[in-house]
Amino acid sequence: MRRLVSALVALVIVDAIHATAQEYFLVHGKVTDATTGGGLPYVSVRVEGGSEGTSADAGGVYSLRLRRGSHKLLFSSVGYRRQSVTIEAGKEDTVRCDVRLVSVSLMLDEVVVQGTIAPIVTLPSVGGVMLSPADLKHVGGAFGDVFRSLQGFVGVTSNDETSSQLNVRGGSAGENLVLLNGTQMFEPFHLKDAPNSSLTIFNTALLKRILVIPGGFPARYGDRLSAVVDLEYREGNGRSLEGTLDASLSDVGATVEGPLSGSLTALLNARTTYSKNIARYVIQGEHSQPSFYDVQGVLNWGSSETGRSKLFFLHSRDWTVGLSEGSYGADCASFSGTYGMGPRLQMDATISWYRQKDDLKRSPVIESSLRETSNDGGIAIGEAKMRLTMETGERSVLIGGIDVQRHSYDVRQSTSYTGFGGDSIVAGRLRTMYVAAGSYVENIVPLSPKLVLNAGARADVSWLTREFYLSPRAILNYHPDSLTTVTASYGWYTQFATHQELLAASIAAASPQRAQQARHYVLGYSRLIRRDMTFRVETYLKDIESLIPYRRLQGGELIFSPVNTGRARSYGVDFEASFSDQQVMGWVNFGVLVAKEQLGPDGQWQYRPTDQRRTITAVFEYRGIPRTLLNLRAYYGSGFAYTDNSPGTEFYFRKHYPEYKRIDVRLSYELQVETMSPTVFVEVLNIFSHRNVLSFTERGENPSYPDANLLLGRVVNVGVHLEFR
Repeated sequence: MRRLVSALVALVIVDAIHATAQEYFLVHGKVTDATTGGGLPYVSVRVEGGSEGTSADAGGVYSLRLRRGSHKLLFSSVGYRRQSVTIEAGKEDTVRCDVRLVSVSLMLDEVVVQGTIAPIVTLPSVGGVMLSPADLKHVGGAFGDVFRSLQGFVGVTSNDETSSQLNVRGGSAGENLVLLNGTQMFEPFHLKDAPNSSLTIFNTALLKRILVIPGGFPARYGDRLSAVVDLEYREGNGRSLEGTLDASLSDVGATVEGPLSGSLTALLNARTTYSKNIARYVIQGEHSQPSFYDVQGVLNWGSSETGRSKLFFLHSRDWTVGLSEGSYGADCASFSGTYGMGPRLQMDATISWYRQKDDLKRSPVIESSLRETSNDGGIAIGEAKMRLTMETGERSVLIGGIDVQRHSYDVRQSTSYTGFGGDSIVAGRLRTMYVAAGSYVENIVPLSPKLVLNAGARADVSWLTREFYLSPRAILNYHPDSLTTVTASYGWYTQFATHQELLAASIAAASPQRAQQARHYVLGYSRLIRRDMTFRVETYLKDIESLIPYRRLQGGELIFSPVNTGRARSYGVDFEASFSDQQVMGWVNFGVLVAKEQLGPDGQWQYRPTDQRRTITAVFEYRGIPRTLLNLRAYYGSGFAYTDNSPGTEFYFRKHYPEYKRIDVRLSYELQVETMSPTVFVEVLNIFSHRNVLSFTERGENPSYPDANLLLGRVVNVGVHLEFR
């Protein structure tokens, strides 16, 4: 009898459990960033009008058990537009619901969300593009340098496979605003002791987001004339400990990431190089032995409800013997956070410190009258930034902010020359401290269902020169259909003198230079041809007043004017086609550029050193063979302008170098190993060994045929990439 009762009770319990199980279902999925495609950590997932809810994990994955029926799920995260999704379960036990959230401050349109499979995603509201770090990982050449990847981007001119510096639409490398996790980076390069060689201290493997605006950028970005490169490092893996190891003939590096406790995650990277092998990437490397290392890391904590915080640090050091003797380096630390202050209001804040220290003596790479340059001292910049973003409507956003910088310079320079009158030495010291500040407001508002306006203004002030500037800016986006975007932008831009320019004024015993000012006019057209292909064309005009001109010497050294002596103008048109599917990815660019300057009120217009009439770049990646990846990069430039000092010519008379050509190839193969995922690669830079001209040395009996100083020939590198999970 007891057995019968027990059996009946067990049957009732099983039946109840079965009935209860049939009454519920499981909804699960992944929440990602609509632009980058990366998982969003700790997103809040709630049922509207109910008590059920959960949070996504560090990778954006969530799951929630609900009663059968119809439910409206609300997805929210600080810094992103809230999104609601209605789901309904019939007889299914599980329902998958993937969601892509749009950044509030970017206010992307649906055409952008649909096109996120492409390697280059248009961001109409800021006048730029978002690049996929995953797609650029194998494009950066040796060291995986993100800036070398950007040399294949539309509007960027390249004439040197050994340098990572970017010249955008006729502007110099010093005219670009470079941000890393919200912190301005001033000279973020290794190998800069050789003027025509450089490598950024950034690591592509750590990047979450790459935003590039080649011109016409909105009011939130200030104190630069030409372009914006806004980088953000990703959060460390919050689910498990993992790492990577990269080693090649030129360098070795390792990355470790994982959870520490609760919502606290860490990401750490270290890299170093070998002096004997790295010399292959430097002009006249047989006479130089450079080395470097860098260490950088990120700590992330918080949630989508309370806000997210990030602590970032970076330390880099270079040293060299040979043509250059000494060392230099940079240190950076920042604390930033994104905090919700209400259902439609968020605050972003950053406090950072940047220091750069030099102790270096350099001999010229190319024979010239310049004998030796000695740099000693450094710069230190402290910065505090705050931004408020408020949703004022379904597609309207109001953004306002302020940033304050404290600059401290103590730089000494001594340069010796050999001339017809004998040896001479020019020496000077820049020692000053001052404060610069900027404030801005942007209002992104739809004027109609197809027309969106980003109107803003920026105010900048420098206590060094007692200057104040007000800069209005506007970006207008028109969407005639869901696949097409027409963009027009106009703005005023200001750039205060850098420490290099101020040093030139100090050496000449002149007053600090005034700020340079620019006007940007940009008109663009973008068309999503298919889900995996986008075509874009932009035409632009950039006028610069109060110009601080510079000369590039034969070895690549820059000599800045101590005064604002002229004006400059750049104009042209850029064409771009990007594509991506399961087997191929890449883009092709073609640019036409004219960059001129006028030195003095009565001077003649002549070419800027960055003038290059035609530029063609192509980036291609093929992954159709299992476990194999083929990357191809091709560059063509019609030649930069240079100063001809031949007898009988004017001092600033400009000619053009011969055309520049280069093709790089990289082949990667993934091995099958259970405990790790090793990938081996071989890479060849300048595979056809094109003879590209670095500079001319005007010497010999016939100055009409000067001796050519050449860039690198063919360079081969092999390496391995290991992933540990």
